[in-house]
Amino acid sequence: MEFSSLPTLEDEEKESTLGFVHGVSGPVVTASSMAGAAMYELVRVGHTELVGEIIRLEGDLATIQVYEETSGVCVGDPVLRTGKPLSVELGPGIMGSIFDGIQRPLKDITELTQSIYIPRGINIPALSKDIKWDFIPSQSVRVGARHGAAPDVGRLCQQFCLRRASS
Repeated sequence: MEFSSLPTLEDEEKESTLGFVHGVSGPVVTASSMAGAAMYELVRVGHTELVGEIIRLEGDLATIQVYEETSGVCVGDPVLRTGKPLSVELGPGIMGSIFDGIQRPLKDITELTQSIYIPRGINIPALSKDIKWDFIPSQSVRVGARHGAAPDVGRLCQQFCLRRASS
């Protein structure tokens, strides 16, 4: 998931996508005014926009697992709903890269911050849009056609070539 394309607190004008911290217990935050939220929805918690995921819904209360240090998060702080599930982005640049548990690229963060530590709430693209794959489609592949698991759809080369063996 490319975090940089998600809404931020500064961008958000609709109050319906904002909840508020109701309580904090270690990495678990409860938030109120979360009616309409979905299980496993990605949220940004507090003024530093920490990455979290809704793990329980009860009425308009949401229980959120925050994947960053929650010190400094206070009752009443904003919780921004993204409307998207926590997920990973796949594509060119993923092979050979090293990520943390929520797909933040460690090398890029180190270059940006000049530190071995990951700053709280950092929002950086998971994959570079400058990297392209050289994909060579098989002759049997047609634009718009659906394929199951069996056919060899082609080859791609990034740092090395991968090819699915034909059955």
